[in-house]
Amino acid sequence: MFRMRSTSWALVTLGVLSCSPDAGGDAADRGDAGGPAPAAANSLPERFYEQSIVLMTTSGDSLMLVPWFFTALTTPEGIDREARAWLHRGDSWELFFSASWRTPPMRAPWRIMPRESMRILVGEGDAVEGLVFDEGLRQLDVALESSMAEWSGARGETFHLLEGSVALSSGAIPGVVLHVSRGRGVADAPAGDWAFVASGDSLHLVLQSPTDQPPGTPLAYRSWALLADSRLEWPGVTVAWTRERAFEAARRNVPVAWSIASDDGDLVGELEVRSAQMEAGPGEEPQLPVDAIFEVVGTVGIGGATYPVRGFLRHLQR
Repeated sequence: MFRMRSTSWALVTLGVLSCSPDAGGDAADRGDAGGPAPAAANSLPERFYEQSIVLMTTSGDSLMLVPWFFTALTTPEGIDREARAWLHRGDSWELFFSASWRTPPMRAPWRIMPRESMRILVGEGDAVEGLVFDEGLRQLDVALESSMAEWSGARGETFHLLEGSVALSSGAIPGVVLHVSRGRGVADAPAGDWAFVASGDSLHLVLQSPTDQPPGTPLAYRSWALLADSRLEWPGVTVAWTRERAFEAARRNVPVAWSIASDDGDLVGELEVRSAQMEAGPGEEPQLPVDAIFEVVGTVGIGGATYPVRGFLRHLQR
Protein backbone atom coordinates (compact mmCIF):
# COMPACT_ATOMS: atom_id res chain seq x y z
CA MET A 1 0.00 0.00 0.00
CA PHE A 2 1.39 3.39 -0.86
CA ARG A 3 0.12 6.92 -0.99
CA MET A 4 1.56 9.40 -3.46
CA ARG A 5 1.04 13.12 -3.79
CA SER A 6 -1.09 14.21 -6.73
CA THR A 7 0.21 16.86 -9.13
CA SER A 8 -1.59 19.81 -10.66
CA TRP A 9 -0.69 18.99 -14.26
CA ALA A 10 -3.38 18.51 -16.86
CA LEU A 11 -4.43 14.90 -17.42
CA VAL A 12 -5.22 13.63 -20.88
CA THR A 13 -6.98 10.56 -22.13
CA LEU A 14 -5.72 10.70 -25.70
CA GLY A 15 -2.78 8.73 -27.03
CA VAL A 16 0.62 10.35 -26.73
CA LEU A 17 3.49 10.47 -29.15
CA SER A 18 6.58 8.64 -28.05
CA CYS A 19 10.15 9.62 -28.76
CA SER A 20 10.04 7.13 -31.61
CA PRO A 21 11.93 8.37 -34.68
CA ASP A 22 9.00 7.57 -36.95
CA ALA A 23 6.60 9.62 -34.84
CA GLY A 24 5.16 12.70 -36.45
CA GLY A 25 2.62 13.57 -39.08
CA ASP A 26 -0.25 15.98 -39.40
CA ALA A 27 -2.67 17.09 -36.71
CA ALA A 28 -4.84 14.02 -37.13
CA ASP A 29 -1.83 11.73 -36.73
CA ARG A 30 -0.78 13.54 -33.55
CA GLY A 31 -4.06 12.79 -31.84
CA ASP A 32 -5.18 16.40 -31.39
CA ALA A 33 -8.68 17.33 -30.23
CA GLY A 34 -10.38 15.09 -32.75
CA GLY A 35 -8.45 12.01 -31.63
CA PRO A 36 -6.29 9.68 -33.72
CA ALA A 37 -7.50 9.09 -37.25
CA PRO A 38 -8.22 5.40 -37.91
CA ALA A 39 -6.41 3.46 -40.60
CA ALA A 40 -7.59 0.41 -42.48
CA ALA A 41 -6.65 -2.69 -40.53
CA ASN A 42 -5.22 -4.48 -43.54
CA SER A 43 -2.99 -1.47 -44.35
CA LEU A 44 -1.04 -1.68 -41.08
CA PRO A 45 2.27 -3.53 -41.30
CA GLU A 46 2.72 -6.01 -38.48
CA ARG A 47 5.15 -4.33 -36.12
CA PHE A 48 6.09 -4.54 -32.47
CA TYR A 49 6.76 -1.38 -30.45
CA GLU A 50 8.09 -1.07 -26.93
CA GLN A 51 8.52 1.92 -24.67
CA SER A 52 10.05 1.96 -21.22
CA ILE A 53 10.00 4.88 -18.81
CA VAL A 54 12.23 4.22 -15.81
CA LEU A 55 12.63 6.64 -12.93
CA MET A 56 15.62 6.17 -10.63
CA THR A 57 16.09 8.29 -7.53
CA THR A 58 19.46 9.96 -7.03
CA SER A 59 19.32 11.04 -3.37
CA GLY A 60 19.70 8.96 -0.22
CA ASP A 61 21.45 5.68 0.45
CA SER A 62 18.69 3.40 -0.84
CA LEU A 63 17.66 3.27 -4.47
CA MET A 64 14.05 3.67 -5.63
CA LEU A 65 13.06 2.49 -9.09
CA VAL A 66 9.74 3.02 -10.89
CA PRO A 67 9.82 1.24 -14.26
CA TRP A 68 6.86 1.49 -16.65
CA PHE A 69 6.81 -0.86 -19.67
CA PHE A 70 4.50 -0.42 -22.65
CA THR A 71 4.20 -2.66 -25.72
CA ALA A 72 2.04 -2.47 -28.85
CA LEU A 73 1.68 -5.16 -31.50
CA THR A 74 -0.14 -4.28 -34.71
CA THR A 75 -2.38 -7.05 -36.07
CA PRO A 76 -5.05 -7.22 -38.79
CA GLU A 77 -7.68 -6.98 -36.03
CA GLY A 78 -6.20 -3.98 -34.24
CA ILE A 79 -3.39 -3.12 -31.83
CA ASP A 80 -2.69 -5.46 -28.94
CA ARG A 81 -1.34 -3.43 -26.02
CA GLU A 82 0.20 -4.19 -22.67
CA ALA A 83 1.30 -1.91 -19.83
CA ARG A 84 3.00 -2.88 -16.57
CA ALA A 85 4.65 -0.90 -13.77
CA TRP A 86 6.60 -1.71 -10.61
CA LEU A 87 7.66 0.18 -7.53
CA HIS A 88 11.02 -0.97 -6.14
CA ARG A 89 12.19 0.06 -2.69
CA GLY A 90 14.69 -1.81 -0.53
CA ASP A 91 14.54 -5.42 -1.75
CA SER A 92 10.83 -5.31 -2.60
CA TRP A 93 9.36 -5.22 -6.13
CA GLU A 94 5.64 -4.41 -6.25
CA LEU A 95 3.72 -4.82 -9.48
CA PHE A 96 1.18 -2.04 -8.98
CA PHE A 97 -0.25 -1.84 -12.51
CA SER A 98 -0.83 -4.47 -15.19
CA ALA A 99 -3.24 -4.35 -18.12
CA SER A 100 -3.66 -5.91 -21.56
CA TRP A 101 -6.18 -4.65 -24.11
CA ARG A 102 -6.86 -4.08 -27.79
CA THR A 103 -7.41 -0.73 -29.51
CA PRO A 104 -8.64 -0.04 -33.04
CA PRO A 105 -6.08 0.55 -35.80
CA MET A 106 -4.49 3.99 -35.81
CA ARG A 107 -1.78 5.74 -37.82
CA ALA A 108 0.60 6.02 -34.87
CA PRO A 109 0.33 2.68 -33.07
CA TRP A 110 3.46 3.34 -30.98
CA ARG A 111 1.62 5.95 -28.91
CA ILE A 112 1.29 5.33 -25.21
CA MET A 113 -2.41 4.99 -24.42
CA PRO A 114 -4.07 5.55 -21.02
CA ARG A 115 -5.90 2.69 -19.39
CA GLU A 116 -8.03 2.33 -16.26
CA SER A 117 -6.10 3.85 -13.33
CA MET A 118 -3.12 4.88 -15.48
CA ARG A 119 -3.17 8.34 -17.06
CA ILE A 120 -0.65 10.39 -19.00
CA LEU A 121 0.56 13.96 -18.65
CA VAL A 122 1.51 15.68 -21.88
CA GLY A 123 3.07 19.04 -22.66
CA GLU A 124 4.02 21.10 -25.66
CA GLY A 125 4.56 19.08 -28.80
CA ASP A 126 2.77 16.07 -27.27
CA ALA A 127 5.86 15.26 -25.20
CA VAL A 128 5.25 12.88 -22.30
CA GLU A 129 5.72 14.85 -19.08
CA GLY A 130 4.49 12.35 -16.57
CA LEU A 131 2.59 9.19 -15.69
CA VAL A 132 -0.11 9.06 -13.04
CA PHE A 133 -1.41 5.98 -11.28
CA ASP A 134 -4.52 6.74 -9.24
CA GLU A 135 -6.53 3.98 -7.58
CA GLY A 136 -8.15 5.27 -4.43
CA LEU A 137 -5.53 5.52 -1.70
CA ARG A 138 -2.92 4.10 -4.03
CA GLN A 139 -1.49 7.00 -6.01
CA LEU A 140 1.86 7.43 -7.72
CA ASP A 141 3.05 10.31 -9.90
CA VAL A 142 6.24 10.25 -11.98
CA ALA A 143 7.37 13.51 -13.58
CA LEU A 144 9.58 13.81 -16.67
CA GLU A 145 11.25 17.21 -16.52
CA SER A 146 14.22 18.89 -18.25
CA SER A 147 16.03 17.00 -21.00
CA MET A 148 19.62 16.04 -20.23
CA ALA A 149 20.69 14.03 -23.29
CA GLU A 150 19.25 11.94 -26.13
CA TRP A 151 20.84 9.16 -28.17
CA SER A 152 19.72 7.13 -31.20
CA GLY A 153 20.68 3.63 -32.24
CA ALA A 154 21.24 2.02 -35.61
CA ARG A 155 17.71 0.53 -35.71
CA GLY A 156 16.00 3.83 -34.94
CA GLU A 157 15.69 3.24 -31.20
CA THR A 158 15.94 6.29 -28.95
CA PHE A 159 17.16 6.76 -25.39
CA HIS A 160 16.09 10.06 -23.81
CA LEU A 161 17.62 11.01 -20.45
CA LEU A 162 15.70 13.56 -18.38
CA GLU A 163 15.62 15.02 -14.93
CA GLY A 164 12.62 13.69 -13.04
CA SER A 165 10.95 13.07 -9.71
CA VAL A 166 8.46 10.81 -7.98
CA ALA A 167 5.85 12.52 -5.74
CA LEU A 168 5.37 11.01 -2.29
CA SER A 169 3.15 12.08 0.57
CA SER A 170 6.23 13.59 2.23
CA GLY A 171 7.22 15.51 -0.89
CA ALA A 172 8.87 14.98 -4.26
CA ILE A 173 12.00 12.85 -4.43
CA PRO A 174 14.36 13.92 -7.22
CA GLY A 175 15.75 11.48 -9.72
CA VAL A 176 16.50 10.84 -13.36
CA VAL A 177 14.32 9.23 -16.01
CA LEU A 178 15.31 7.16 -19.02
CA HIS A 179 12.65 6.98 -21.77
CA VAL A 180 13.41 4.13 -24.19
CA SER A 181 11.58 3.71 -27.51
CA ARG A 182 12.24 0.72 -29.78
CA GLY A 183 10.33 -0.79 -32.71
CA ARG A 184 10.76 -3.58 -35.24
CA GLY A 185 8.94 -5.68 -37.78
CA VAL A 186 7.38 -8.81 -36.36
CA ALA A 187 9.64 -10.96 -38.55
CA ASP A 188 12.79 -9.00 -37.57
CA ALA A 189 15.24 -10.09 -34.90
CA PRO A 190 14.09 -8.93 -31.45
CA ALA A 191 16.04 -6.30 -29.55
CA GLY A 192 18.36 -7.39 -26.76
CA ASP A 193 18.96 -6.40 -23.15
CA TRP A 194 19.62 -2.88 -21.95
CA ALA A 195 20.83 -1.21 -18.77
CA PHE A 196 20.78 2.24 -17.19
CA VAL A 197 23.23 3.03 -14.38
CA ALA A 198 24.39 6.20 -12.66
CA SER A 199 27.07 7.41 -10.28
CA GLY A 200 25.48 10.23 -8.31
CA ASP A 201 25.05 13.26 -10.53
CA SER A 202 28.39 12.84 -12.26
CA LEU A 203 27.80 9.87 -14.59
CA HIS A 204 24.74 8.45 -16.38
CA LEU A 205 25.39 5.49 -18.67
CA VAL A 206 23.18 3.45 -21.02
CA LEU A 207 24.04 0.03 -22.48
CA GLN A 208 21.94 -1.72 -25.10
CA SER A 209 22.12 -4.64 -27.49
CA PRO A 210 20.24 -3.66 -30.70
CA THR A 211 19.50 -7.32 -31.42
CA ASP A 212 19.27 -10.31 -29.12
CA GLN A 213 22.68 -12.02 -29.13
CA PRO A 214 24.24 -14.84 -27.07
CA PRO A 215 26.03 -13.67 -23.91
CA GLY A 216 29.58 -12.55 -24.59
CA THR A 217 29.08 -11.95 -28.31
CA PRO A 218 31.93 -9.59 -29.23
CA LEU A 219 30.86 -5.96 -29.67
CA ALA A 220 27.12 -6.82 -29.58
CA TYR A 221 26.33 -3.82 -27.38
CA ARG A 222 26.47 -0.08 -27.81
CA SER A 223 26.88 2.40 -24.99
CA TRP A 224 26.33 6.11 -24.39
CA ALA A 225 27.17 8.22 -21.35
CA LEU A 226 26.70 11.68 -19.96
CA LEU A 227 29.81 12.39 -17.86
CA ALA A 228 29.55 15.82 -16.25
CA ASP A 229 28.93 17.96 -19.38
CA SER A 230 30.54 15.53 -21.85
CA ARG A 231 28.56 13.16 -24.06
CA LEU A 232 30.41 9.94 -24.83
CA GLU A 233 29.68 7.00 -27.12
CA TRP A 234 31.12 3.53 -27.64
CA PRO A 235 29.72 1.81 -30.76
CA GLY A 236 31.25 -1.58 -29.95
CA VAL A 237 30.97 -3.05 -26.44
CA THR A 238 31.21 -6.66 -25.26
CA VAL A 239 28.98 -7.64 -22.33
CA ALA A 240 29.56 -11.12 -20.91
CA TRP A 241 27.91 -13.06 -18.12
CA THR A 242 30.49 -13.67 -15.39
CA ARG A 243 28.19 -15.45 -12.93
CA GLU A 244 24.87 -17.28 -13.29
CA ARG A 245 22.28 -18.98 -11.14
CA ALA A 246 19.48 -21.40 -11.84
CA PHE A 247 15.97 -20.04 -12.32
CA GLU A 248 13.98 -23.20 -11.70
CA ALA A 249 10.62 -21.78 -12.82
CA ALA A 250 11.99 -21.43 -16.37
CA ARG A 251 14.37 -24.40 -16.13
CA ARG A 252 17.34 -22.33 -17.27
CA ASN A 253 20.12 -20.13 -15.89
CA VAL A 254 19.95 -16.36 -15.56
CA PRO A 255 22.86 -13.94 -15.19
CA VAL A 256 23.69 -12.37 -11.84
CA ALA A 257 26.94 -10.61 -12.83
CA TRP A 258 28.34 -9.08 -16.02
CA SER A 259 31.60 -7.68 -17.37
CA ILE A 260 31.70 -4.69 -19.73
CA ALA A 261 34.50 -3.82 -22.16
CA SER A 262 34.53 -1.51 -25.18
CA ASP A 263 36.60 -2.37 -28.23
CA ASP A 264 38.98 0.55 -27.61
CA GLY A 265 39.44 -0.29 -23.92
CA ASP A 266 38.18 3.13 -22.83
CA LEU A 267 35.04 1.72 -21.17
CA VAL A 268 35.25 -1.17 -18.70
CA GLY A 269 33.00 -2.24 -15.89
CA GLU A 270 31.42 -4.87 -13.70
CA LEU A 271 27.79 -5.15 -12.59
CA GLU A 272 26.02 -7.57 -10.27
CA VAL A 273 22.43 -8.13 -9.21
CA ARG A 274 21.37 -6.67 -5.88
CA SER A 275 17.66 -7.57 -6.20
CA ALA A 276 15.56 -9.16 -8.92
CA GLN A 277 12.02 -9.52 -10.21
CA MET A 278 11.76 -12.53 -12.55
CA GLU A 279 8.91 -14.30 -14.30
CA ALA A 280 8.79 -17.46 -16.39
CA GLY A 281 6.69 -17.11 -19.52
CA PRO A 282 4.32 -19.62 -21.09
CA GLY A 283 5.54 -22.27 -23.49
CA GLU A 284 5.81 -25.96 -24.29
CA GLU A 285 9.59 -26.24 -24.62
CA PRO A 286 11.68 -27.67 -21.78
CA GLN A 287 13.12 -24.17 -21.22
CA LEU A 288 10.61 -21.36 -20.80
CA PRO A 289 11.03 -17.65 -21.63
CA VAL A 290 12.38 -15.36 -18.91
CA ASP A 291 11.25 -11.79 -18.24
CA ALA A 292 13.50 -10.17 -15.62
CA ILE A 293 14.26 -6.76 -14.19
CA PHE A 294 17.25 -6.27 -11.94
CA GLU A 295 18.58 -3.66 -9.57
CA VAL A 296 22.32 -3.71 -10.24
CA VAL A 297 25.39 -2.26 -8.53
CA GLY A 298 29.02 -2.20 -9.58
CA THR A 299 31.77 -0.06 -11.04
CA VAL A 300 32.37 1.59 -14.40
CA GLY A 301 35.75 2.78 -15.62
CA ILE A 302 36.05 5.51 -18.25
CA GLY A 303 39.42 6.72 -19.46
CA GLY A 304 41.15 5.30 -16.40
CA ALA A 305 38.77 6.86 -13.84
CA THR A 306 36.51 4.52 -11.83
CA TYR A 307 32.93 5.30 -10.75
CA PRO A 308 30.70 3.33 -8.38
CA VAL A 309 27.34 2.85 -10.09
CA ARG A 310 23.88 1.55 -9.35
CA GLY A 311 20.83 1.23 -11.54
CA PHE A 312 18.55 -0.94 -13.60
CA LEU A 313 18.98 -3.80 -16.09
CA ARG A 314 16.27 -5.25 -18.34
CA HIS A 315 16.83 -8.91 -19.23
CA LEU A 316 14.84 -11.21 -21.50
CA GLN A 317 15.35 -14.78 -22.67
CA ARG A 318 13.00 -15.93 -25.40
